[in-house]
Amino acid sequence: MFLTLEAVKHAIEESMIGEKSLQDIIDKVSSSMDFYGRSFLIERPILRAINGSGRKFLLLDEIDKSDEAVEYTLLELLSEFSMSIPQYGTIVCPLDQIPIVFLTSNEYRDLSDALKRHCGCLHIHRKTREEMVKS
Repeated sequence: MFLTLEAVKHAIEESMIGEKSLQDIIDKVSSSMDFYGRSFLIERPILRAINGSGRKFLLLDEIDKSDEAVEYTLLELLSEFSMSIPQYGTIVCPLDQIPIVFLTSNEYRDLSDALKRHCGCLHIHRKTREEMVKS
């Protein structure tokens, strides 16, 4: 389960009672809540695939339509099966739970050579109109 600021709003409001300055409120709230802790971390599919809760299958469809920042994150995943999260740390997948990862690409843009080196590639020829009608 993850928390949002809305979920802890009541606790923050209670912390404000009796405090004189905004800095006092910030100090009090930040000392009692870890805003960079696991309870505020929302696990998206890539993180869920390596969180250690069992072996997963991860399909990343049309990876070529994502921006390069996603590609760099994916490189970290494929090379070390870990993910670095600023202010939180690094999550490392247990060796016995490394996910099976499939990427698809429609050649919208060229993927980096580094990413290609971490993948086995299978090119599936697009059918011509005649081939589609025939099958």
